[in-house]
Amino acid sequence: MLPDTSGAEVIQWLRTRVGWEVPIIVLTVRDDEQTVLTALQAGADDYVVKPARAAELLARIGAVARRYGAAPAGP
Repeated sequence: MLPDTSGAEVIQWLRTRVGWEVPIIVLTVRDDEQTVLTALQAGADDYVVKPARAAELLARIGAVARRYGAAPAGP
C-alpha cells in the first residue's frame, strides 16, 4: 500500500536496477491471491501476511538467507 507505486513495481525495480541479488520478503496485510501472485511473479522470494507469527517469520527469513548463501546471525 505505497502512495505512488505498487509493491510489485518496487520489486521489479530492485530486481532490474540494483545490480546485486537482494532477498525480498513481502510482509503485508493483503492476502488476496492475485496480490500474492503478482508479488511472487515480480520477484519476491516469499510473501507473509500480517499478523506474522514470530517463529514462522524467522524460519522464512532463514530459508531465504540459505537460498542466498547467507546464514542468519542468530535466533
